Amino acid sequence: MDTPIRRLRMEDELWNAAERVAADLDRTASWVIRKALEEYIERHRAAKREAKQTERELDTKTATQRDRKR
Repeated sequence: MDTPIRRLRMEDELWNAAERVAADLDRTASWVIRKALEEYIERHRAAKREAKQTERELDTKTATQRDRKR
């Protein structure tokens, strides 16, 4: 399966930095950018999961306190 070619706009400075990192890792700039994006998305998803878990815990705590007052 071939990976589709996508277009991505970024400043030259950012692209050049990605190319320098890629050269250090013996990879391509596309690989470096893809890995960075994967990590960014995973952090975002983890933060959403954590926020949802915190919300559930607060809901449970509130319900427990409400039940104790009855």
